[in-house]
Amino acid sequence: MRYIFRAVVYLFLLASFSLHGQSKPPLDHTIYDSWQKISNHWLSPDGHYLAYTVDPQQGDGMLYIKTFDQ
Repeated sequence: MRYIFRAVVYLFLLASFSLHGQSKPPLDHTIYDSWQKISNHWLSPDGHYLAYTVDPQQGDGMLYIKTFDQ
């Protein structure tokens, strides 16, 4: 009886996880245009400055410069 109860609980958990995964929208080609990537990263030798660019799939990127005060 205990094994049957465990099996029912495991099947219920498995079914709930599989139903949760189906609620996500599928990826299509329109999603890729909003993706961005980080490139051209640079860290100063003393570790006080960090610079990097964030580039979209289309268009101009942004340069970010961060300072780390110690």
